[in-house]
Amino acid sequence: MTSLGHGPAHERDILSFGWERQLCPGTYIAEVQMLNVIVGLLAKCRLERKLDQNRKPALPDLDNKFKELGAMVLPTDKILRATKLFLRSIHFLGNEETCASYINNIQIVDRADV
Repeated sequence: MTSLGHGPAHERDILSFGWERQLCPGTYIAEVQMLNVIVGLLAKCRLERKLDQNRKPALPDLDNKFKELGAMVLPTDKILRATKLFLRSIHFLGNEETCASYINNIQIVDRADV
């Protein structure tokens, strides 16, 4: 993400943190936070598709099920399940709920619910 703020203006596609000499120092903090959340989720959870009524993996319904948040478009229903792994020796970011709270469309489930 930090490299996106450098270079010619016509080649940049993300300007939310500024560019060149006016590059926001928060870019580095956001980059590290995103890395921590992704690594924490992948270390503690198995990401799977959500289940339908028959307990089979289902594809997300993408027809008219979006909400717009300015420049972002997000699905309204949960599209992934994060199944907790039994790795109690890993204490990376706290708990799985903390990690998944940064990502709206992930449902945390226990192994008993699988």
